Amino acid sequence: MANDEKLREYLRRALSDARQAQKRLREVEASRREPIAIVGMACRVPGGIGSPEGLWRMVDSGGDMVGDFPADRGWDLDGLYDPDPDHPGTSYTRRGGFLSDAADFDAA
Repeated sequence: MANDEKLREYLRRALSDARQAQKRLREVEASRREPIAIVGMACRVPGGIGSPEGLWRMVDSGGDMVGDFPADRGWDLDGLYDPDPDHPGTSYTRRGGFLSDAADFDAA
């Protein structure tokens, strides 16, 4: 009889644990269906995009925000590129995501 009682107690605990796990799983799945609310947003990203609306248009259209190195930063563009990624002080790519008009920034 003692073994039967131990088995019943074990099954009660296992069933209780399974119910708790099932409840938690339902909670997690329900949280994934909750809507996302964006209450405020500002941005400035590469590609000349300066507003959230512009960003959404770019994403929706599948656009590309990667461009050539900007010429208005005072960088030595000819010396900046080196195809060897181990060459110090250079870039092994000629393109990137750069903010437009960053050279116009006035820190003062």
